[in-house]
Amino acid sequence: TGPFYDNTLFGTPGGTYMYLETSGGATGASKNMRSGDIDVSTLTTPYVEFFYHMYGANMGTLALDVRDPVLGWTNDIVILTGQQQTAGADPWQKIGAVLPAGYDSIVRFRFRGIKGTGFTSDMSVDDFSVIEAPACPDVSSLAANLFQGGSAAQISWNGQGGSSFNVEYGPAGFGQGSGTVLNLNVDSVLLTGLTPVTSYDVYVQNDCSSNGAGTSSWVGPFTFTTACGVSMAPYFEDFEGVTPGRALDYGNCWTIPNTTTPAWEAEDASGANENSLNTGPHFDNTPPGVAGGKSTYLDSTRGFGSKGDITS
Repeated sequence: TGPFYDNTLFGTPGGTYMYLETSGGATGASKNMRSGDIDVSTLTTPYVEFFYHMYGANMGTLALDVRDPVLGWTNDIVILTGQQQTAGADPWQKIGAVLPAGYDSIVRFRFRGIKGTGFTSDMSVDDFSVIEAPACPDVSSLAANLFQGGSAAQISWNGQGGSSFNVEYGPAGFGQGSGTVLNLNVDSVLLTGLTPVTSYDVYVQNDCSSNGAGTSSWVGPFTFTTACGVSMAPYFEDFEGVTPGRALDYGNCWTIPNTTTPAWEAEDASGANENSLNTGPHFDNTPPGVAGGKSTYLDSTRGFGSKGDITS
């Protein structure tokens, strides 16, 4: 859970960001972070934006509130719930909002972080700005709904009030200008003809040309991986291609619902017991008696009497 880098120096170690630590506390517990007073009276249309990173299977909710000395607090001018990135190395995403009517003098902001169902709920923020509202704001909150069979995915986003959008997509890592381009009048699109268990990048741009405001910046890449296809019998899986350790998705269409012990994980056999004392094999079965093979096992060091599932 959490990002590998901050947003300011993304890809370079050493940057700084703020995050909510969720290793302790109960599900639904909330912690706040407040700004100082900010004078927005010189702005015609005050607008707040920030970058966020919300990677973690048990992700909760991140909300932004604003306060005026007379009007008080208005909650949830921005609200994000659930995992928004799927890996620590994924890029940060930007989101913004126009301040409510009347919030045009001295204001203060408050982030509220609400813990999800487990410790992998660390949410992060960086590069917070209060600016004049852009004529054509960037879209935000890209999300993917994956369809069984792996050949289609529904991509959606927050259009920030826009009604026309440009979309470009292609295999993960493709260079912009070489992908498939779509021009849309809705804030979602069904991509079809995709390959199962394959990663794709999507870029989305707000197109405000109809009102003379030009276009926004491209937002992306937003990376998603298509669902598994249907395997035909006879079927065989020896787990030799998985990465040792515990993961929600092992990349071979076998998944676990969470990483809380007891949980299934992958192990590379060394010829000696590597897990809990006096339990577990010294070798895998492919082939037996030879170090270096891989298998999957249930780690039961905690959660006695509980169950752990692994699903094909």
